[in-house]
Formats: sequence, structure tokens, C-alpha cells
Amino acid sequence: MRPLQRQTRLPSKTKRLRLQGSWRNRAIVPAWLCHSGSIAILCVVAKKADCRFAKCASPTSESVDLDPISENGERDAGVSRAISGRLFGIAVLAFVSLGLPDGTLGVAWPSIKDTFGLPISSLGVLLSAGAVGYLISSSQSGHLLARLGVGRLLFWSTVLTASAALVYAFSPAWPALVVFATVGGLGAGAIDAGTNAYAASNFSPARVTWLHASYGIGAAAGPMLMSWVLERRYPWQTGYMGIGAALAAMAVLFWFSRPLWSNGRDAPVAPEKAAETFRIRDALARRSVWFGVSLFFLYAGLESTVGQWAFSLLTIAREWDEQTAGFAVSVYWCSLTAGRILFGIAAHRFSATAIIRFGMLLAPPAALMLMATDHTIAAFLGLGLIGFAFAPVFPCMIVETPSRVGDPLAHHAIGLQVSAAYLGMAAIPSLIGVLARFEGLEVMGPFLLIGAIMLLVLHEASVRSARTIPATQ
Repeated sequence: MRPLQRQTRLPSKTKRLRLQGSWRNRAIVPAWLCHSGSIAILCVVAKKADCRFAKCASPTSESVDLDPISENGERDAGVSRAISGRLFGIAVLAFVSLGLPDGTLGVAWPSIKDTFGLPISSLGVLLSAGAVGYLISSSQSGHLLARLGVGRLLFWSTVLTASAALVYAFSPAWPALVVFATVGGLGAGAIDAGTNAYAASNFSPARVTWLHASYGIGAAAGPMLMSWVLERRYPWQTGYMGIGAALAAMAVLFWFSRPLWSNGRDAPVAPEKAAETFRIRDALARRSVWFGVSLFFLYAGLESTVGQWAFSLLTIAREWDEQTAGFAVSVYWCSLTAGRILFGIAAHRFSATAIIRFGMLLAPPAALMLMATDHTIAAFLGLGLIGFAFAPVFPCMIVETPSRVGDPLAHHAIGLQVSAAYLGMAAIPSLIGVLARFEGLEVMGPFLLIGAIMLLVLHEASVRSARTIPATQ
């Protein structure tokens, strides 16, 4: 292993932050405790909300059950309440495992590039390699589910992501990191597609929304771990050892949970017969589908840009110390998680379109706050507000897809949108890296502002386009 070249530093510009060091150090432990309890809280909230939703929806008199929704609000009556609760907890862990590596990379990148002597724009190479692996595995998820089932698919996919993290920890060469970024993407794509496919046919809409919130739990815990490692002058590889160990433990859990998945439906429900008459080229011929693809590409790229580049912006351009910057990045992911929990509850009272519009209107002011280079509190608040503003966009746009493109095309449209999202997660942060190489990392703030405005414009155009879809679709 090559020695770590980049050392933790406290430049003169951040001496004014030292007075705040004591409260930050005291805040790290409560933050970790909050994250360790977030999964349990998420499961409890989901259970209570589903019970309340089912109670409100249940008929007051004996009648024929038109939709097989079980007592706790789930669609598959064949899955018992106890087993379903366990499966939801395991699915939450699966989404946490997706977020752990994603949130960690942005904090570790300044140290990684210094270790291997790379330009700052090389982050795009890792992101692109991961996106390639993701697209390959997610496109084959139906075949993998049919052969392996959900339980085995989760196990082997998590083995791949754990292997990638451990190679990051022990590899002496940059090309190995690039290769195993693809391996990690293969695992992440299979976990994402497989868990979503099972959840869509077995869990209530509220629980599906909260599964996306659990991704933010992992994405926030990763920066906390890596910033703690760097602050104590351990090499960045130590952080990836911890991530790899956590993912390996999850893989063991997924292996022993295999019998639970076989009690429910182990593969996704086939598309409706109406959709069988439509092909993917029919979806590509619709303008509303292209609006959706563009929205997912831009949104996912902006979300990933903040997660991957905020730490570099704060430590390199603004010369914050690493623990403070890592804590700020965790604030972003925590806000994303909390927002998805809250907006999931609000979805029972407000339409998905109204919630998306509310979040998108918050994003430009949040970007302006992040652009305040001389105000530490403004940067903290800006990152938190950006996370909260972005929180409802992805899950609510998924929910709105059938009404915007028509039910027969929804199956194809969602596949195209998710693929576009992961292309955006690789392409837009890579573009920021190229711009930062020539213009500096402060280019990130104006880019986010312009991107947030474009996102709102695209969304309103998508809503208008959806109004032209015939009701028969």
C-alpha cells in the first residue's frame, strides 16, 4: 500500500473555526447514535403509518375485498405480517448498503487523488466505471431474479459491493480501483433493481417511499465514518475497511434471510397485459417519456454532484478542516433522508406533483446559500436545504410516471428513467470535475443554481405534456 501523501490540515483561513471545534466533536457521537437508531425509527414509522392507512381504507361493513391488501396495508396478502415486517427491515438494510459507498467516495476522493497523484477530474472515471456496471446488472435484473430469487440476488450483489470496498482498502494501484468500481456498480445495480421489483409488488406505496429514505441513512453514515478516520490522521483506506466489513456483515444476514423471501413472491409481478402490446420503441416515440428521462438524468446528476463534490469544495476551495466538511456533507444526506420520511407522510394529503414542485422551488435559494463563500453557517444551511429540497423528487416522479406517460408505457418508461438517472450520476459530476480543473471548485455553486432552475422548467413542461395523454392510456 502506498503511503498516504495528504495529511489532515488546519489552514489559516479556518482558524476562526477552531472555537467551534468543541461542539462539532461533541456532535459527532450524537450524530452516530441518531443514525444507528434511524433504521429502527424508519421501520416503526412505516408500520404505524401503514396500519393507520389500512384502517382508514378498510370498509366499515363486511364486503368483498376488491384489492388483496393485508391488515398492515401491504399488497400481498400471502405474506404474513411478521414475515413482511422482517423483509421490510432487510430491504431497508439493502438500501442502506447502497448508500454507504456512494456517500463515502466524495469525502475520500481528495485523499485518493493525492495518494495516486491524479487530477481532480479523475473522479469522473470512477463514477463512469460504476455506472457501466450498474447499467449492465440492472438491465439483466429480471433474468437474475428468475434464476436466483431475491434472497440469493441480495447476497451475491452485496458480496460484490463488499469486495469492491475491500479492494479500495488494499489495492496499491489506481487501475484496480477503476475495475472494481465496475464490480461495485454490478452489485449496486442488482440490489437496487431486485429490491425495488420485490417492493413494488409486495409493499405498500408508503413503505416503498421510505425504502428510498433508507438510502440516505447509508449515504450519511459513510461520510461520518470517513471524516472520523481522516480527522484522526488514519489513511483513507481504513475507512473503506470499515465499509467493506459492514457490507460483508450485511451479506451474511442476507444469506440467512433467504427462506423468508421464498414465503412471498420471489420475483416481480409480470406487467399488465395492456403493456404487452407496447414495445420500448413505442415509449421512445412519446414526448412525455423524453421529458421524464431528461428530468431523471438532470436530477440524479445534481444530487450526485452535491454528494461527491461538496467535501472537495469545502476542504480544497474553502480550506475547511476535514471533520467539519465531512459533518457538513452528512447534514446534506441527513436532510435528504429526513425529507423523504416527512414527504412520505405528506403524500397522504398532497399530490405528488405539488410535493415535487415545492421541493424544486426550494432548490435555487439553497444553491444561492451554498455560494456564500465567507459564511460557514450559510454553507451548512445551504447543504441541508438542498438535501431537503431534493428529497421528494426521485420517489414522487416514479409514482407520477404512469399518469404522465400512460399505464401501458409506464413499465418501459420507468426502466428508461432509472437508466437515465444513473447516467446522470456519472456524467454531471464528471463535467463538474472538468470545469473545476480549469475554473476552480467554486463553479459548483452556479452550476447547481442553473441546474435547479432547469429542473423546475423541465418539470413544468413534463406536467403540461402529461395533460395531452388520452384517458384510455
